[in-house]
Amino acid sequence: MQKFFSKLIILFAVLVSANFTRAQSIESYWVAQSFDVCGTYWARAYTSGYVPGQTFKFFWGDGTNDTGAFSLYAADTADFWAQHYYAAPGAYTVKMVLYNGAPLDSVVISEEMHNCHFLKVWVIEDENLNCVADSAEPWVHEPISVEVDSAGIHIDTISVWGCLNYRASGVPGTVYRFRVIAPPPSMSLACGGPAIIYDTIPAMPFGPVATKAFLFNCFGSSPSFDLKVTSSFYSSILWNMHAGTVLVNNTSCVPVSSSVRYDFSPKFAVDSVRPAYAYTVSGTSLVVDIGLVKMNRLKYFDVYMHPVVSLLAGDTANSTITVMPFSGDTLLSNNVVVRCDTVKGPYDPNRKSVTPQGDIAPGTRLEYLLEFENTGNDTARNIHIMDTLSPYLDPTTFGGGNSTHNVAYYQYSDGGNNIVKFDFPNIMLPDSSSPYRHGMVSFYINAREGLSAGTTIPNRAGIYFDVNEVVMTNTAYSHIPVSTRIGETVSPIQVKIYPNPVDDVLRVATEKGQDYTISIYNVVGQSLMQQRVCGETSIDVSRLMPGIYYAVARGASGAKAVKFEKR
Repeated sequence: MQKFFSKLIILFAVLVSANFTRAQSIESYWVAQSFDVCGTYWARAYTSGYVPGQTFKFFWGDGTNDTGAFSLYAADTADFWAQHYYAAPGAYTVKMVLYNGAPLDSVVISEEMHNCHFLKVWVIEDENLNCVADSAEPWVHEPISVEVDSAGIHIDTISVWGCLNYRASGVPGTVYRFRVIAPPPSMSLACGGPAIIYDTIPAMPFGPVATKAFLFNCFGSSPSFDLKVTSSFYSSILWNMHAGTVLVNNTSCVPVSSSVRYDFSPKFAVDSVRPAYAYTVSGTSLVVDIGLVKMNRLKYFDVYMHPVVSLLAGDTANSTITVMPFSGDTLLSNNVVVRCDTVKGPYDPNRKSVTPQGDIAPGTRLEYLLEFENTGNDTARNIHIMDTLSPYLDPTTFGGGNSTHNVAYYQYSDGGNNIVKFDFPNIMLPDSSSPYRHGMVSFYINAREGLSAGTTIPNRAGIYFDVNEVVMTNTAYSHIPVSTRIGETVSPIQVKIYPNPVDDVLRVATEKGQDYTISIYNVVGQSLMQQRVCGETSIDVSRLMPGIYYAVARGASGAKAVKFEKR
């Protein structure tokens, strides 16, 4: 028995010693130059254990030091970080030291502080026509193309939504020029310009960065408008919920009173809508009154639902989101979103999806949706997303979709890869305690023509929250299917609705083997009838009063709206 206790005491001593040793080491660390403040570096270190009373110091190599701020992730994992501003460019030796009364562990890193400058350019709608970028005026939420020159040499062409936080490099005095080469639709430069903005890289130490602005006005008096809807929904067994965000904007200068209809799966029931817009629920249809939608004044809301049946991972959760009215809208193809989602286990807050998903034809226009969420305990000040496009996507067809926040995006090539960067400067995304801690951005791009059967198109992205390590999304896949029948070919979506005008019977012809639901709406967006169609089908419209209507075909690969007249 004594021998047993002796072994137990030795084992206990070994465990205590192992834990003590584990608590004295630096597990990992990094140093990074700030993404938005030149001259500023962040340093971060993680210990492989933690003992109360430990401290951490960062020696910056310029004669100064800071005690690191502290977070405890778990009983044996701690995180220390600090921020430092350098007064001059050059090479610096950064030393990190872990203390528990006396030094316990340390690492040394050599870093180069480069001379740089962030040039801030806003794109503002001058609503009150006073030729000044007033604080209450909105940023333009439609992309404009801006050409960037450095020292008289063209170096970049950037698509900008709302603002540009451009990181420039060069010796002090280097002049950068930003020139508008493609204004937003329905807008022109206000007050006669300027179409060109100049900025100059200053000498260190840097002072406050002056923000300059391109000003735009709406023009024209057409009664037409263009509403556009984007959505993000997910179903999770782990959270026992179905939730998502609907985003609406108006790409024309004409404001319009709008509502959103969300036709959801009968597996769920509505709990709430936030913010508190007026809404009604009838069966499996939710209609939300979002009021007047002006250009550059985004409207978005979250929908929270709970399951009314037992869910299994892989169950379908299909839905359709429609923004109304249709009458007067110049482009109906962006009024409807059809989502074919699946129920998942754990919920990934940073993810990527593609519509249409699954099998597509070569040349198909794809919409990618990037979603992100601040799961930390502090506000995310700056976020950027790097998306390396699949070589099976055609970069010349890239176009911006929608975004919950002001964003600048631009394309470039690196090592033969086509990359898109989305930059959200000064986003100030709330922490995990806020219901408004998430955002999303979408873009359009075509699959290349001539892709062979069996081709898989993968795409994923990296999301950077301030200077934290990258968070990689899942991979979104599209496929060019292999023919399974002799003579069978894959073709883009085709739905034909005729005759027009129509008396009593509307004929609908769809792709071979494809199922669609045809919805008939009146000019104020009320749904009057629905019918499933496959192949060529007749729809009885004899009950409709004479007038103008809209037939919307919805299927797994998209939607198409056709205006017709009932005689």
